[in-house]
This record gives sequence, C-alpha cells and structure tokens, in this order.
Amino acid sequence: MSQFSVYLVLGFSFGMVNRVISSRPVYNIAHMVNAVKQIDEWLGYGANALEVDVTFADDGTPVYFYHGKPCDIGRDCDRWDYIKKYINALRDRTIPTSSTFNSHLVLVMFDLKLTSLKKSALSKAGEKFVDAILIPLYQNNPTKMKVMISVPKLSLKDFIRSILKQLNAKQRSIIQKIGFEISLEKKLKEPGEQEQALRELGVASGHAWLSKGLTNWSPNLFLKELKARVEYRDNGNYFSKVYAWTVDKQKTALKYLNIGLDGIIANYPGRVNKAIAQFNENKSEHQKIKLATLDDNPFRKY
Repeated sequence: MSQFSVYLVLGFSFGMVNRVISSRPVYNIAHMVNAVKQIDEWLGYGANALEVDVTFADDGTPVYFYHGKPCDIGRDCDRWDYIKKYINALRDRTIPTSSTFNSHLVLVMFDLKLTSLKKSALSKAGEKFVDAILIPLYQNNPTKMKVMISVPKLSLKDFIRSILKQLNAKQRSIIQKIGFEISLEKKLKEPGEQEQALRELGVASGHAWLSKGLTNWSPNLFLKELKARVEYRDNGNYFSKVYAWTVDKQKTALKYLNIGLDGIIANYPGRVNKAIAQFNENKSEHQKIKLATLDDNPFRKY
C-alpha cells in the first residue's frame, strides 16, 4: 500500500470515528419568551433556543412579540415587546463581538399569529416580516444562530412564498439561515403531503421540520404521531428535525427523547436538561445526546 493510500485510509477512518462518536444535538426551546427582559432569564434556565410569538396588524405589519390569553397554565400570557426593540436585543446576543453575546442562543423560532389575517394580507405580511425581522436580525451579523419560522396552516402558504420571494430579491444569503414548519395543519396530516406542499413553495431539503403538540393543559402526548414523524424523517431526505410542544414534566421530555425527537418546546427548560442527563445514563458515547451548539446545523439530519 502506498503512503498516500495509508493516509487516505487513516483519514477516512478517523473521520468516520468522529462522526460515529458524536452526540445527537437537541434543541431545548424555551416557550413564549416575548419580552426582552425574559431572553437572558430563559437562557439562564438552560434553554439553547427561544420560541417567540409574532402578532400582526390587519395590514400584515408585525407589531409586537405577544401571545395573549389563553396560554399555557402557569405562564404570564401578556408579556410583550415591540418588534424593533426585541430584534435589537437578539442582535446584541448573537453578534460574537457584542458585550452581551450569548453562545447558548443557537436558534430562534418565530411562531406566526396569522390566522386572523385576511388572505389578501398574507403576501404583504411575508414581505414585512422579512423587512422588519429577518433583515434587521442578520444584516452585518456573522452569527451562526438560525431561525425557524412556524406557520400554523398550509392554507397560509402565501406568507411562506412571500418570504422566500422577498429574500431572493433583497438578501438571498439569509435563506440558508432559515427553516419552516407547519404546526397545526389538519387537512394535510401525512408528512409526505406536507413535504410536497413545502417543496412546491420552494422550501429546500433540510430546511423543514415536523412537529406535533398542544398546550400544556392537554394530557395527550401524541407519541404515535411523533413516532411516525421520526420514521418519516429517518427514511427520507427532506425533513431534518422533529420536535414536540409544549412540555412541563421531566418524564414527558424523557419519553420524547427516547423516541428520537430533536427538539422540545418547554415551560421548564431545566427539566428538559435533567431528562437529557437521565437519557444519557449508561449510554455509550455514540448513543448519547447533547444540547445543540452554534456549530450544529438545525437543517441537517443527524
């Protein structure tokens, strides 16, 4: 064997070893973090991602980060902030040279409150979402932090189409930093149907997640549905991650981790981290999971 061949084989072998022993990254997503004062607080609880609610005016203008009543039991439904103030705070925590940079913040999920908008306002809402949120967040910001855009139903697809069109026209590089998911779809129940619809809108492979869940006062864990989504993720090449919402209990988080979920929206992120530690007990290195970091790609299947 030539010296080159030895180097090639050894390099390939070491690369395979590094891949095999790497832990699966998990996204511990803090639920309903809608005020600037909550950002550091919830990252301090152990989250590595934030879920925030975007509320729109009738003309499609994003106005507040706000959920409102009703919401999960035990939470303050009325925390809020203005869009510009909150996005500036996110920039400060994601620009590596910033004095308030926080390396634990690896993903932000924007939950879009679109169902009250008229169909005629959806395209304008997508344009304004890009102009008010995505471009200000990423402009001159070398961050590795990524964004998930959660749309409740595929009937609101004009919003997704408009986002991609606006980014292609104004700042195409941001498209690689964002992904999409449909959170409450009832008509297209099968993952394959969602895949086809998202592909037709121009959402690239990997830049789509699957989910299932309900508010924390529901006893339903949706284990059967989530297992089916995990299987579809593993057997396909389109959806990169599967997550559940909204979780309060450590034992529930553990059940979700045991079926191979990549993320959990939680009201108590510390309990999710305890579930991760519990999951890793007596596991070999290649079986363990970890909190995702900025070096992990949420749009790449593990």
